[in-house]
Amino acid sequence: MAAVEKIADIERFNRLLNTAFIDKKLLWNKVETVLKDRQTATLKEIVEATSLDNGLAEVIGYYSFLKEKSKRVQIIGTAVELIPLNREATKFVEVPYLLFSK
Repeated sequence: MAAVEKIADIERFNRLLNTAFIDKKLLWNKVETVLKDRQTATLKEIVEATSLDNGLAEVIGYYSFLKEKSKRVQIIGTAVELIPLNREATKFVEVPYLLFSK
């Protein structure tokens, strides 16, 4: 039987999804750093090469580039990838496969 999870604290959940404190310029600099040596990079490759300083909110922040930089960012089909949320790589989030290009 499938387990159903409820979000009991809506205010806390809204803070989790709030990406207003994420520095998008810093995120894009991370993307550019990785793309210096290659034509394309996935979100996982960018996170592994730089760091993930703000957890899930930062991961969500990268998806804002789908609108802001649509010519250089795309979601690839229905593929997904696991992004490590901590340095120990013991917690992950499964997200759509995000590809950045020059």
